[in-house]
Amino acid sequence: MEVAPQVERKIPLTRLAASGKFKGFGSEPLHETRTAKVERNERLDAMIDAWKRFRVPLKLSYIGSALDLFNEAGDIIRGLACTSKDIEEFSLALSRFQGDALFDLKAGLFLSALINHCPERICVIHTSHLYEGISELGFRNTKDIVVEGDVGLLVGFEMKGGRILVRGSGGNSAGRSLENGDIILEGNVCHAVGLSSRGGTITVKGDAGQEVGAWMDGGDIHIFGEISSLSNDVQGGKIFHNGILIVDK
Repeated sequence: MEVAPQVERKIPLTRLAASGKFKGFGSEPLHETRTAKVERNERLDAMIDAWKRFRVPLKLSYIGSALDLFNEAGDIIRGLACTSKDIEEFSLALSRFQGDALFDLKAGLFLSALINHCPERICVIHTSHLYEGISELGFRNTKDIVVEGDVGLLVGFEMKGGRILVRGSGGNSAGRSLENGDIILEGNVCHAVGLSSRGGTITVKGDAGQEVGAWMDGGDIHIFGEISSLSNDVQGGKIFHNGILIVDK
């Protein structure tokens, strides 16, 4: 029987602190980048081929183009029949593509399409080996996602249901336009968590940046660390700090 070759991805042994990426929101444990090995197989090769065919234009409206790009990614990966294990292995293989244009957005939307098309309910994504963030992970999500590491901008953007657990910190606008489901971040978040959310629950176990709940119109936000500032533009919903209701619209 032929043994599939292994691809070794050598990553510089630097130490990346989450507090460096999210400066000013308290200390986080240091994450050691590592050399990982991914066993090549036909499904992984097919996902890599689909990734290469998925192109994100340099000139785009970052928010407005998300749905079109997400749908395009869905068309490209349709028929791959990837399992949750395949998707996890692909997330580990992403480090080789970090030089791609708009890698953060491309990776987030491509992974979101893979997850939503996956027949299984739970998917694990690894990010702690990456030096570039992944943005919009969980776009229009309906599944249960566990993220081992930090996320970039807009985690859970327009999420429809399910659950996203981030075992790390998040960037700006976590849970933007959240409709339903749960987003849990074990670390800190930056600016405008819950921006324009309409439902669901966002839980931040660490600190939150400025403008918490900006333009939210429903749902709950729970913060267990420090809050830099609350938004003056909360339209609806509830915000809790250490279990105490501080905003009730």
